[in-house]
Amino acid sequence: MEITPEYSSQSVRQFFDLSGPHAEIMKAANLPPSMVIIQRINLGLFALFGDLQARGNWRQIAEELWPFVAGPPSTPMGEKIAEWQNAAATQQA
Repeated sequence: MEITPEYSSQSVRQFFDLSGPHAEIMKAANLPPSMVIIQRINLGLFALFGDLQARGNWRQIAEELWPFVAGPPSTPMGEKIAEWQNAAATQQA
């Protein structure tokens, strides 16, 4: 999937739309400060990915990063990280 600037903008608008079908929920939601920071990071990444027109299988990439899923590497960078982690684990043993 490619994240274009248009897709990124549309997603951010939809998320912050206080007049849409989920307006009451959005108005009532009160995030703790730690989640607000994470949301700002996510929005910044989305904007960056849109500017770069980034392409990838984002689900597979997420699954390799999420510790509760522990998916296999899905990118060359993921493979390098797995090699590094395996080498570090071997050195500690």
